[in-house]
Amino acid sequence: MDITSHNNFANRMFVSVVGIFLLLAIMFLVFQYQRETEYKVDILHNRLQVVNYQAEEAWPDTLSILPANCRLTVLSTDGKVLYDNEKPAAQMTNHIDRKEIKLALDKGTGYDIQRKSETVDEKFFYSATFFKEKGLIVRSALPYDSQLYKELTIDKTFVYFILGITIALCLVLYQIARRLALSERHRVEGEKQQLKRQLTQNAAHELKTPTASISGYIETMLNDPNLPEETRQHFLERSFVQCKRMTNILSDMSALAKMDAVEQVKEPMRIDARQLLEDISSDVQLALKEAQMEMKINLDNITILGDRSLIYSVFRNLVDNAIAYAGKGSETDALRITVSATQINSEMVEFFVSDNGVGVPREHLPHLCERFYRIDKSRSRKLGGTGLGLAIVKNAILLHGGEIDLMPTPGGGLTVRFTLPAPTL
Repeated sequence: MDITSHNNFANRMFVSVVGIFLLLAIMFLVFQYQRETEYKVDILHNRLQVVNYQAEEAWPDTLSILPANCRLTVLSTDGKVLYDNEKPAAQMTNHIDRKEIKLALDKGTGYDIQRKSETVDEKFFYSATFFKEKGLIVRSALPYDSQLYKELTIDKTFVYFILGITIALCLVLYQIARRLALSERHRVEGEKQQLKRQLTQNAAHELKTPTASISGYIETMLNDPNLPEETRQHFLERSFVQCKRMTNILSDMSALAKMDAVEQVKEPMRIDARQLLEDISSDVQLALKEAQMEMKINLDNITILGDRSLIYSVFRNLVDNAIAYAGKGSETDALRITVSATQINSEMVEFFVSDNGVGVPREHLPHLCERFYRIDKSRSRKLGGTGLGLAIVKNAILLHGGEIDLMPTPGGGLTVRFTLPAPTL
């Protein structure tokens, strides 16, 4: 994962954690607000309940026990108003549909907050009590004025406290996420530097052999003017082979450097996988014939999305690798390279490139895609390999958003499984 991806991950982590924390804080604030509101309402409701009980005990003589600004109404169980200290009972409508009356009949007590009275055209806080023994409902009410509003308003100290903690924790989380991102950036940069140093050391080691060979051949020809023409020709041919090897190494290193410099394919195109593989099969026919191998393509109507030159290099390197290291077949028993594919979902295609050759010991499988990794170094150099083929394959696949695995082929050989993107409809 590159630095940008790590920074994006750190940012997403910070946003996610802060988002969850804010959600929890809001839920707590709402819960606490509701609880405080209910607590205040319960206090006022209980206070008016005392008035209701006093009124019930003093009924029908109730005027003397009422606190200031308190309205009192006495009703029968059918909602008929028997008494009201604000208006004659005969002029008042039936109250059976009032919320606090319904609750009182159902649960014994009930209240309603900030409802406008149809009788006096003013908002009240109502509290009703049902006295079953006497068949009465006593309802007291206080006008919903500024004093009552202040009394029911909750203390916002805890709100400010939670908001302060939330802001402080957000700042702390931001600093933590920032430090994690910086730490990860330093780690990734360190890994990249280490990889570059290792690549440089390996490249220098790989280039040392052909350079020394070329230098030795040329030095011999310069120091011995009488060198036989046949030997001179042989030295020139060997020097040319070593030059080609150096060119291949530098070309593969350049390809890896270009892939390391980008995060994704910029202009992907639709690629007919079968046609691409048939082109590769045609290009390697001579090598297949020499190795007494055959290539079988088991796929139809598979389209992938990507950079054609990189996708070509993926399949070409895998086929070349199989030809070079799977062994040599015979006229009666030819080795086979098989390519198959399945579209696993609307976004990805799964490929299998396998051979039935000599295979690779399991302990080497996790390292085969490492740069300059070889199982048998002397054999690899003799065959002209650069040690970068499978590294190019892996990087190209990862650049396309795919994944790669190497596993033994049942019965012998090597199978490479990888995924590449498919065009979405």
